[in-house]
Amino acid sequence: MRILLTGCTRLQTTRVDTSENYYSIFNGYHRALVKAGHDVDWRAVTPGEELHTRYDAAFIGLHGFGAMVCTTNKAGALWAAHELPHCVLFEDWRVKTIFAHLRNSGYFWNHLLSGNDKAFAAALGVKKQIERVRYSWERKLPCTVMPMMEWGTVDAPLKLHEFDNLTLWNLDPMYREHLEERHGAFWNTEPQRLRSRWTNLPQKHEWSLLSACSDASMWLHKLQENCGKLQWPVFGKWRPKEQRTKGGGQSQSREELGFIPEDDLIRGIYAEMRGMMMMGYGKETLPGWWRNRYQLAWGPQAGMHRPQLPPGVDPRDPCYDPATLARLVFEDGWAHDGRLVFVCVGHGVQPPGTIIVPVRRVYIVINNTYLTRVSDGAPIPVHSMGLSLDAGSWTWGFDATLPAVAQALVEPTANGPVELAAFVNGTEFRVLAEEISSERVFLSKQIRVSGRGANARLDSPFAPQQIFTNTGMRTTEQLMGDVLTLNGVPVGYTVDYQLTPWVVPAGGFVHLGTYISALTAIANAGGGYLRPHPSLQKFDVLHRYPTAPWEPVTPDIILPAAVTTRESITWVEKPDYNRVFVSGQDAGVLGDVRRQGTAFDKAAPMVVDALITDAAAAQQKGLEVLGNTGRQYEVGLRLPVLAQTGVIQPGVYVQYVDGAITRTGIVRSTQVEVGEIDVYQTIGVEVRG
Repeated sequence: MRILLTGCTRLQTTRVDTSENYYSIFNGYHRALVKAGHDVDWRAVTPGEELHTRYDAAFIGLHGFGAMVCTTNKAGALWAAHELPHCVLFEDWRVKTIFAHLRNSGYFWNHLLSGNDKAFAAALGVKKQIERVRYSWERKLPCTVMPMMEWGTVDAPLKLHEFDNLTLWNLDPMYREHLEERHGAFWNTEPQRLRSRWTNLPQKHEWSLLSACSDASMWLHKLQENCGKLQWPVFGKWRPKEQRTKGGGQSQSREELGFIPEDDLIRGIYAEMRGMMMMGYGKETLPGWWRNRYQLAWGPQAGMHRPQLPPGVDPRDPCYDPATLARLVFEDGWAHDGRLVFVCVGHGVQPPGTIIVPVRRVYIVINNTYLTRVSDGAPIPVHSMGLSLDAGSWTWGFDATLPAVAQALVEPTANGPVELAAFVNGTEFRVLAEEISSERVFLSKQIRVSGRGANARLDSPFAPQQIFTNTGMRTTEQLMGDVLTLNGVPVGYTVDYQLTPWVVPAGGFVHLGTYISALTAIANAGGGYLRPHPSLQKFDVLHRYPTAPWEPVTPDIILPAAVTTRESITWVEKPDYNRVFVSGQDAGVLGDVRRQGTAFDKAAPMVVDALITDAAAAQQKGLEVLGNTGRQYEVGLRLPVLAQTGVIQPGVYVQYVDGAITRTGIVRSTQVEVGEIDVYQTIGVEVRG
């Protein structure tokens, strides 16, 4: 038969040099298939290529789809499964991860080929076929082969997934043949010096070591029961055990496999071995597999996990105990999945409504950013993104740099600009790709996309100019609801009105413009502004100064200087007004707004607005004017997008602690920068001097 051998990673798709240090599982598969008389083509597959006329069947290796080694070939592996009768090949240490990724279509596509434009385009061209295979594998795997010594177990994969047909393939004869051919040596059951042609390495014992940094005796006993079937010799590190007293008082001494201290294992034994016969790594993996000495790794041995105790049992500080100095306190125990939880939250509950970012020597942030098309969820490769908002804007600004292959994904349709969804560490932003430009630098071509948030549909050129008025007495909150209707039917947007509403008499509101300009006019009359929701059709109507700047305020977020990568301070001097007259027009009121505790001797220019029809409106507008006076600091802080804070938006009170200096102010601007690796946000904070 003409067989295609392929997979997801480089080692699964490339004939690697079978040197002294490495002999991969797929080397063994290839050797076995060739010895069985098949014509084997071992290579990577490009999505969309014609395979069914060239091959009779395919053997396809799987790996965790999110791994860096799996970025270039996973779509090709699924395409081969679509084209040919196939059998799936598993490696033994990624079982749980593979199954988790199979069940998550979004994870698969969002991590696909972000740096390979040509391969990405090929995968998108056959996305439906690839997704069909992934969907079927998600539920049940077809003919499946796993490398397994005869003392191994398949309990872990059988509990995690369903299989049509699961076969265990013992590859140790292939390893033995490789050693005989490559090194001119034959492995016996007793240790002996290697007759080898190696020239660049010291001679090694030609036997493997069965051990780990713990007692392996139970595993060895299972090995001994099957030793008559084994083709791969195993040497156990034996040592005399202490005299033991059996029933009846009889004492006896015998040789047993004992515990090997870590230092002895690494320094005195492991350095002389060609490799190790390893036990399993826990619930996720399959025990009983060969690891050469350059692949060996094990779970963390140091540290401790403090179990959860009932309240009041242990009165000591759960995050620090002098009696356990130099130990690490984990929030959770090791779960055999590679993740360690170091965070200790035992210091108590933080104040309600306040997010406190602790001082740490190192801040670890796992960034998760991607861009998709809203209409069909198609992933869009992106080199960089930017998002920005300030208190004077009613929508987010957006820009991105994309590879040229993504142009077709963002080009406008007959319905207008394409709506995109940008995800930044858990926060979704809905934006419109309003402007597209391209440029070529040397041999690299890329496009730039810019636009506004999706709520730009309420402004020109998407929304018409209208005359807005009130025929009856309405509150300002009701006026906003009336604006967001067309012929009495809501247009789908809502407002969270956080100002103090006041009554506007019939005919007191007349405005020519778009939906958004009418909303902005109503908010401005009360000293407020519109803050758009990043992804929903919703606006928050906030006061520019929810609390007078000269009054104390409880911060929403406390940031230490340690978490910021850049700090800038600009001193600003503004007129120190302490009084302002605010007036309506035909049906309005005249308000004299003063700052208590001053001489009322510095009046600001008079403010006139037709919607100042009540004392509540005059007071709120006056606070906006008097709040923006005197000495101020404009503080710029650049920091990661942390899980605790997310993207910090305008209107949030932030306290910045730098040693003995503490500054508290309100965020006026936010700019998010998304690179290929790093994600940072820069906030502008207005601080009273």
